[in-house]
Amino acid sequence: MAATDAETYAMSDRDPVVGLLFFASYPATNISHVNVKVLSISGSKDGLSTPAKVKASKPTLPATASYLEVEGGVHAFFGDYGPQDGDGKPAISHEQARAQISAASVEFVNGLSG
Repeated sequence: MAATDAETYAMSDRDPVVGLLFFASYPATNISHVNVKVLSISGSKDGLSTPAKVKASKPTLPATASYLEVEGGVHAFFGDYGPQDGDGKPAISHEQARAQISAASVEFVNGLSG
């Protein structure tokens, strides 16, 4: 849904979308033409938004998109709802993954103003 809004409002004169952050997800549509900064953070052990699905979605994102794969991270680490059916087995602690996800997110958001 955020990708759809980004596509709609990226060129808005009032409060345009300037950045889009994907947490263990990818757009349902092709937004490669949208002029926004993008960071996609995913987990290498994610059994739902698998590394293969994230890789396959790259052509649907702007060419300037950045990617961070949390080594050993699983889908459930991108929320606080516990294990998910079909998810992978983590090779890193939730706390270690959350620290990486948080640091990258803050750095991305801080970079949007400059």
